[in-house]
This record gives sequence, structure tokens and C-alpha cells, in this order.
Amino acid sequence: MKDIKLIFFEGCPNAERVRQALQESGVEFIELDQNTLDGKDNYKNYASPTVIKNDKVILGGNANGGGCSLGIPTIEELNRLFSKI
Repeated sequence: MKDIKLIFFEGCPNAERVRQALQESGVEFIELDQNTLDGKDNYKNYASPTVIKNDKVILGGNANGGGCSLGIPTIEELNRLFSKI
């Protein structure tokens, strides 16, 4: 089972960059599009994009109702971060 989750909403300007960094780092992950989640799903409360491994936030965080993650690192920084997970 993939224990890394990419939480995002379609149209998020930073989601693709984070997705690309995860792919380049070679980690397996699942994608959770907030637009397809049930209204009561806790993952809808996270900023987009957020990366979680084993319930630990690696990037992003809880935004109490969604929103955009700010201050996304460069693709090189993301690759270094994700190569460690």
C-alpha cells in the first residue's frame, strides 16, 4: 500500500510541480483530488498541495477548509525533500 498521499484540488497552480517532484524522486504515492472527496472527508481540510506520509505532513498542512499552500520550494528542493521519504 502506498503510504504517501498527494492532496490537491484540480486547478491548483502548485500541484503539478509537486506531483512532478514526487515522480522524479521515484516514490510511490496516491493522489487525492479534493474535488472528488466526500464533503466530510478530513483531507478536504488540507491546503493544496499537501504531501503526507504515514499521517505526518511533509509539505503543506491543514488549512481548516482548504486553500492553497504558499511558499512551495523549487523543484530541486522538492526533489531533495522527497528523495528522503
